[in-house]
Amino acid sequence: MPFLTEAPSGTRILFFCRADQRNSEFIWKLFVQCGDNEPFRLHTGLSELTVECSPTAWHDETGWHVSFVAGGDPVHPAYHLYRMDGVSLEQLSPPVAVKLTRTGFIDHNRLVSGDKFGNVYVCSPDCDAVLEFPRMELLRLSYKTDMPHILLVTCRWPEEDAVCTVAYDLETGDQQFLEADGESAYKPAWFRDEMLHAVRQGDHFEDRRIVVTRQAVLIPCRMATVRPIADQPIQPPTIEGTNQTRPSNLDGVEKHLGAAFILSSEIASGHACRMRFVGHLHEAEEECQSHPSLRFLIWRHRKDYQANGTIPDWTRLANALYAAMDES
Repeated sequence: MPFLTEAPSGTRILFFCRADQRNSEFIWKLFVQCGDNEPFRLHTGLSELTVECSPTAWHDETGWHVSFVAGGDPVHPAYHLYRMDGVSLEQLSPPVAVKLTRTGFIDHNRLVSGDKFGNVYVCSPDCDAVLEFPRMELLRLSYKTDMPHILLVTCRWPEEDAVCTVAYDLETGDQQFLEADGESAYKPAWFRDEMLHAVRQGDHFEDRRIVVTRQAVLIPCRMATVRPIADQPIQPPTIEGTNQTRPSNLDGVEKHLGAAFILSSEIASGHACRMRFVGHLHEAEEECQSHPSLRFLIWRHRKDYQANGTIPDWTRLANALYAAMDES
């Protein structure tokens, strides 16, 4: 989970986490690289069994200010958002726990944190807001360093390995999926024209390495809605300007999945119904564009069938559909 910024001298500064594997667990620790120099450990004074992750930082006339999330020690398992300050990165104060949370950051007078229900809380003198990412697990909250009003929200669908990062503009409400080299960007760092992201290299979900993004693509989406705060109501973003081609209709999804279910029985009996079967699954995808987790699930089942003939898990699809209907 890298973070890019620069020193007052213009030197490129990279914050990142490096892990040692102990038994089946990865114990992440904070590191810093200044320019082309060798990276060094950013010592926090926390236990060696404490996981340290999600660093961000800024510099002003008083020196450096670093925030990070840490926890997981068997004695003190709760995760907190911490802050350290000092005249240099080699002379930082002991960490101060600011908030109980598993994801978040501090940037000047702004504090952003997330909860297990997919809610992102933005608190600052200029803006108080709650961004809701329904049914999503928040993995990391960060921001584009030179444009801090653009949040980078990395999340995944529960019980899935599929992840995405949404670039959310707090000033306009615009939101876009961020792709890096043809895949969903995982915990990216973005500063000016440079982007880094983490790619998976092992069986463990977090067994990843940081790579330079060769090509970044932004795809309009509508993942989050905005919850009004006290007497400052904020209107949800509209769907104009997104890549939706028609309004969502969950009854239509049920109809097309039902038709595909019937056709699957005919296919099992030897009838040639492949094109109609695939067509109904695709129509079901198109009918639920306001429900991205359901749409992704249908898309994945359709691709699996087209690639290797795997019949969809109808019970799983039905449960996901009716859960979306209950929410609506």
